[in-house]
Amino acid sequence: MRGTSVWLSLVLLALLQIAASEDVVCKKGKTKKKIVLGPGESFSFSTDGDQYAAKMKCNANYKLSKKCKEAKISCSEFDTVAKGESCKGDFLMVKIGKKKMKYCGSNAPDMTTKAKKFTLMFSSNKKKSAAGVQCTVQCNDPAPIVGTTTEGPGTTTGSTSGCNTVSTTVSTKAPTPVSTTAPTPVSTAAPTSVSTAAPTSVSTAAPTSVSTAAPT
Repeated sequence: MRGTSVWLSLVLLALLQIAASEDVVCKKGKTKKKIVLGPGESFSFSTDGDQYAAKMKCNANYKLSKKCKEAKISCSEFDTVAKGESCKGDFLMVKIGKKKMKYCGSNAPDMTTKAKKFTLMFSSNKKKSAAGVQCTVQCNDPAPIVGTTTEGPGTTTGSTSGCNTVSTTVSTKAPTPVSTTAPTPVSTAAPTSVSTAAPTSVSTAAPTSVSTAAPT
């Protein structure tokens, strides 16, 4: 048991050292590092000391592993000496493909990217310095996907998050069919025909001729 405990302690220590080795601390001069970002992993990118050094170029090239689909870049502390929107002076640059975005003063990055490769670079000139930056680059676990499948009277809802899948089955009764009676046909009698007698013809006798005798 004692040997197993010691072995586990050594493994844990090695894992912690590996994780710590992926953190980037920008010091005086030039720094360049490559980091592979996997699911659930989070590494820091920061400047050294209470104030960063002058004439510094610090590069960290990040690459997403096959299982990491999205990375988030954010900063808890951000303070550099620079002028204008062009960030003339000291700045942090986020480079994704051909796109370059500069951040300086107190304007810190807060973004997500699905790019497989991107770079963080901190640059300072030989003039004034400030407190520096404390940033984090982490792999965003995929958001839960809820799907609904209906089979007969039952409905199954599945929720997936990362590698863990939870499925819940909810029984839903089919709606009760409503019997509808067809309307009773109403018998309509044909209208009664009315017999109309032809008008009675009136016989008119020809006038009686009166015989008149010639005078004697």
